[in-house]
Amino acid sequence: MFYEVAPLLEELEVGYDLVPIALAKDEQKESWFTAMNPNGRTPAMLDRSDPSDPFHLFESAAMMLYICDKYKH
Repeated sequence: MFYEVAPLLEELEVGYDLVPIALAKDEQKESWFTAMNPNGRTPAMLDRSDPSDPFHLFESAAMMLYICDKYKH
């Protein structure tokens, strides 16, 4: 879940946009979301830090490892 990832982003002072997903309306199954996560499950993220190479990632553990590697101090 994103509630696991958000505190890490906050701790590292990494800016992010949170996009609410209406699970009751199955928004996570819509094509714009499954482009980020083919499983149609939350959480998912889009790293736009390099506009020429946007990077999609899903699964909270994978997201946290990616963030730690990218923003290690």
